[in-house]
Amino acid sequence: MKRVLYHIATGQVMQWQDTDKFNYAEPPEDMALLEVTEEEYANQEGVWYVDNGKLTQTNPHPPTVADIQAQMIAQVNALNTQLLQPTDFIITKISEATALGQDVTALKKKYAKQLAYRTSVREWVANTKAAITAATTMEELEAINLTNYPKEA
Repeated sequence: MKRVLYHIATGQVMQWQDTDKFNYAEPPEDMALLEVTEEEYANQEGVWYVDNGKLTQTNPHPPTVADIQAQMIAQVNALNTQLLQPTDFIITKISEATALGQDVTALKKKYAKQLAYRTSVREWVANTKAAITAATTMEELEAINLTNYPKEA
């Protein structure tokens, strides 16, 4: 018998199975099995889903605007960390000097370029997150560029 193992929540086919050749364990709770024809089994190319008991290449649960917004916000947060991390030591130095009651004017002057860059990154992050949150369609989300972040000079 030919069958597919698919994820119940998404419908995505995770594995094509031929029980004449192999023994398979019972599916986990979040998975199910669907018997398929020889023709369907022979055509495994691409991404497949199960929708209402039928095999299809159309995603029955396409991502929503909210799903894409959450993914994009996570990307922006990761970029924020990645962009600021190399200059975090400057903030630590200034914070330590401040905590010790030392004058930080010289440190701020020495690192003015990096501090301005950090400010531009935070502004880009805030503006980009605001644009993502304000978007109401997939087209609006697709128009948001996540690669135009400030470059360190």
